[in-house]
Amino acid sequence: MKLTLRALRVENGLTLKEASKKLGISTVTLRSYEYYRTVPNVEMVNKLLTLYNVTIDEVNFIPKVKK
Repeated sequence: MKLTLRALRVENGLTLKEASKKLGISTVTLRSYEYYRTVPNVEMVNKLLTLYNVTIDEVNFIPKVKK
């Protein structure tokens, strides 16, 4: 099962503010990724994977479509 960015952040014991600071982005931007309002670019995906120590196969970057 893939994990959400929010779940990974919480699992790593980081607040929104702490994680966004480590990533060099605003809390608004990180929240936007976590709630699927925007999708991070390739560079940011790599930063997120490194920060949370996961592979791309473990992360859900796109929400499930409800039918």
